[in-house]
This record gives sequence, C-alpha cells and structure tokens, in this order.
Amino acid sequence: MQRLLYGSKSEKRRLSEMPEGQLSLFANESVVAELIPTEVSPSPKQDSEESKPAKKKPVRVALPDNLPKEVITLKPDGDLSQAKYIGSEISSYLAYQPGRYTIKEINREKYVTTEGKILIAELPTRAIPKGNADETLLAHIVVSKYVDHLPFYRQTKIMARVGITLAESTMNGWLDAICKLLKPLYEHLQKRILESGYVQVDETGMPVQTTEKPGSTHKGYLWNFHAPLSYMVGFIYDKSRGVDLPEKILKNYKGVLQTDGYQVYNAISKESADIVHLGCMAHARRYFDRALDNDPDRANYALSLIGALYKIEKDTQLSDLSSEDTSVP
Repeated sequence: MQRLLYGSKSEKRRLSEMPEGQLSLFANESVVAELIPTEVSPSPKQDSEESKPAKKKPVRVALPDNLPKEVITLKPDGDLSQAKYIGSEISSYLAYQPGRYTIKEINREKYVTTEGKILIAELPTRAIPKGNADETLLAHIVVSKYVDHLPFYRQTKIMARVGITLAESTMNGWLDAICKLLKPLYEHLQKRILESGYVQVDETGMPVQTTEKPGSTHKGYLWNFHAPLSYMVGFIYDKSRGVDLPEKILKNYKGVLQTDGYQVYNAISKESADIVHLGCMAHARRYFDRALDNDPDRANYALSLIGALYKIEKDTQLSDLSSEDTSVP
C-alpha cells in the first residue's frame, strides 16, 4: 500500500546479476549468463572542476528545404551607384501564416438548344451532396479533432476569429456523414487484422456522454484489436466489458490471440480449437516487480530472465529477421 501511494509507478529496472547459488530454469546456464549482463557499479563522483563536463553550446536546427520561401532583399542606405556588389549575408527564420479559408465557387453555365432543351453540366461528386463544406475542409476538421485533439467547440472559436460562424451541431452532422463514407474502409481494416493470424486484444474504459444520461457520463469501453506483424490496429466501442463483443468479432478467428488475464478471453479461447491463447509478459512481470521488497533474490532472478527475453525481442526488432525466423541474433 505504501508503494502504491508514494512509490514509483515505473517498473523499469536495470538487469541485475543472478543471485549466487540460484538454480537456472534453463538447461544450459551458459545461455542465461550470456543474456544477463552484470551491473556495472557507478564510479564515485569527482568534486574537482576538471571532472565537470563542458557546457554544450546550443546548436540551431537546420530549417527544412521543402517549405516555400519569401525572400526579402535589403539594400544599405546611401548612394550605391559607384559601389560594387561583393555578396550578401542571408539570415533565415521560420515564419507562420494562420490557416487560410477560401470559398470554392462552381459556376455551371446553362445553354438552350434550338429545340428548347436546357443543357447544364453535372455537379462533381461530393462527400456530402447537399452540404456546403468542401472535402478539404472536412478532412481538416477530422484531423484537427482526432489527430490534434481539438474538440469542435475549440475549432468553432478558431473559425470565429476570422469571421466564420459555424455551429458545433453542424460539425457533428458533417462528422456523422464522413463516418458513413469511411465505413467500408473500416470494415476492410477489421477483416485484414483478423486475417493476420496474430492479434492482440485489450479494452480500455472511458467516460462517455450520450442522450441516455443527459448531464452526466457513463463508463463505456474502447476495444482495440492490434495486428503487430502488419502494424494495423482497429478500435470498436461498446457499452459493456462483457463477452458479447469479443465473442462476436473473434467467432471465426483462427490463429494466435494475445491478451491479459481477463477471464473473458480465457472463455473465448476455450470454446475454439482454432485459437492459440498467449498471455502478456508485462502483466506476468508486474508480480515479480511487486515481490522485490518481499523476496528480492527470487524476484530479481525472475526479472533478469524476463529482461533477457526483452533483450532478444529488441535485438530481433533491430535486425532484418522475419517473424518466421527462429534464430537469435
């Protein structure tokens, strides 16, 4: 309890040397000895001025070359008619111009034939056919909300500063239309994730505002399905943390399923012979980390072995090994 209240929340640690006389879980102890480095004791601090590192001089970061440039040429005062140009000194600064809103006007000319038939061009395909928002503005609104974390009420205030009056309810309607347009891509993403054969699943609680409880929030859950080998992740919202949603999504899944110790996933894997259920090493490691104060010898030994596994994982990520390659770099 004292640790939970006042202790460090981080579980990171340096790999320590195995306790002397401790038996190894591996048959070949030399493999463990190679994987678990010994700690290097820190050298005593030197109080002399010579041991203090020299102060680093600030380095100005180079400005990117892909940005448009506005060149301002300044000439010295005075009569330059008899002077000879010998060069120039250039100073570059990073500048900013506020986002610029424009109006796109489509003018469709109308003609009438000799027979009295009216001819006019068709309107281009629109994301929201009867809306007055261009696709560029819709994309900007969505990116601002979900990437830059700017809620609609802040975006409306930003627009108001340049004279654009827009209601939050209008933005909500636009977002609803955009989500319907993206639904086929979303469903295809979920399909690709489940076809990968290796899926990690977890759920996160979050406060949600709905019309069912006006003026307050209820707890909903954001389920994430991650395919680590193909770097794809999909999110599904559900009101419940029960078995219904993951059971529906994973009904026909075949492959490896990696989760924490939540009992819902255990029930799903037991019902399907096509699912290989793996646990989470971070959750297993946590209990050994908590046991450091109670039984430091055995806890340190287990943490060292897990640290060695983490080192193997890091080395494979930095190498060119594929997921099918079982060799250790």
